[in-house]
Amino acid sequence: MVWAVGTTIGGTATIVQNGTLGDSLVTPETLTETEAGADVTFLHRRLQFEGTWYNRRISNLLLQLATTPSGGIANLILNGAELSNVGVEAGLTAAAMQSRDMDLTLRATFAKNKQEIKNLPANFPRFAVGGSFGAAFGRNFISPGGRTTWIWGNVPLDANGNPLPIGSLITNPTAVAAVRDTVAGDANPDFVMGFTGSFRWKRLTLGTTVSWQQGGMVADMTHTLWDEGGTSRDFDSPVTRESMGDGWDLNAPPGYTTGSFRYDSWDGGGDVRAYLESATNVRVRDISLSYDAPDSWLRQLGARSVRLTFQARNPIVFSHYWSFDPEFNNFGATNLNRFIDLAPFPGNRQFYLSVDVGW
Repeated sequence: MVWAVGTTIGGTATIVQNGTLGDSLVTPETLTETEAGADVTFLHRRLQFEGTWYNRRISNLLLQLATTPSGGIANLILNGAELSNVGVEAGLTAAAMQSRDMDLTLRATFAKNKQEIKNLPANFPRFAVGGSFGAAFGRNFISPGGRTTWIWGNVPLDANGNPLPIGSLITNPTAVAAVRDTVAGDANPDFVMGFTGSFRWKRLTLGTTVSWQQGGMVADMTHTLWDEGGTSRDFDSPVTRESMGDGWDLNAPPGYTTGSFRYDSWDGGGDVRAYLESATNVRVRDISLSYDAPDSWLRQLGARSVRLTFQARNPIVFSHYWSFDPEFNNFGATNLNRFIDLAPFPGNRQFYLSVDVGW
């Protein structure tokens, strides 16, 4: 029996049973990684390419299995799983222009990976990751042979066990043979790219950083709340392919609008896909314009250097995502269940004007 400090009563700390059951036979995790890569330069180092493929495996993986809290134990330490992470990373840098008065440097990066649970100990079944809102909005599962980023939730199936189009609970309820907790999407993007550039003309320098995420899904619970109140900005729009997106049965009964059809198709969690949205986005993360002062300014100030800079961070996001930010995660910096959006504040757009003086 392991004890823990509980609540304080009358200024005295209590002792309670620890909510996590350990494993006396626990063994250390073992990491094995294989990498292959290349760095190549061309045109007198004005063009550079680097690429890496990696395969990382962790055996004897430590996981926390959620149990029935009424039994007195909330979590059970699981030792013996195997996790695989396979991916590629690549980068291309080009010094496109180099002269006395003008420089232009561009860089692009690419990353793609896949993370899977290869196996679990024989005496442990697959289990849902803690920290979610259940099958109504989706959560990750630790499942042998499955990806850790798969979103599991309730999906209507036909008599052959195939997923029906979204909205079938309203448009064709007789075709629904069962509603099953199954894979409804993947939170992992297809790939992520980054672009940076720096352009100098005499004393002016323009720099920018842009990111592109293709694919991945987000459980947009914010959208659910607005639809529930009938106040989402597209609630009264007609039901069309443009307003609903792909995968929907658009034969909504008369009287339905986009918002009411979407909310009723969710059916209180009967079809998690109604509020799973694409996280594809292009984001200008940073853009800056700076000016290096001429020597005449430096002499007047008695300074060695003076630079004026205007900078904007996160000024523009291009996305069809309905809520504020497809990168928001309700549960913070968690390893799993990183796809849940629940009523966040809008993302910050920051603007700076700075003067850097060196003596």
